[in-house]
Amino acid sequence: ISVHDKKISLFTGKTVSGKEFFDEWDDLACRTKIAIKTNTKALIKNLDSKTFGDHRVVFYGDFREKFKDLATLIGFEVIEEDIEK
Repeated sequence: ISVHDKKISLFTGKTVSGKEFFDEWDDLACRTKIAIKTNTKALIKNLDSKTFGDHRVVFYGDFREKFKDLATLIGFEVIEEDIEK
């Protein structure tokens, strides 16, 4: 969420084992991390680290529509980073 820019970023995916991609997963980057399967092509194109930063909040479950409803109620723009435009 960017309160300053009045935007909410979201994307969905399924959690997978990071060791499927990297044998040394446990020693890569941050200690607290998850690997997800998502629309990476769209995510790479749409990811806005300048506005939303590099660290994201994770919710288990598909809450896309609820977050979109919340954004509408509070007047925020929704950025769906996993959807190709």
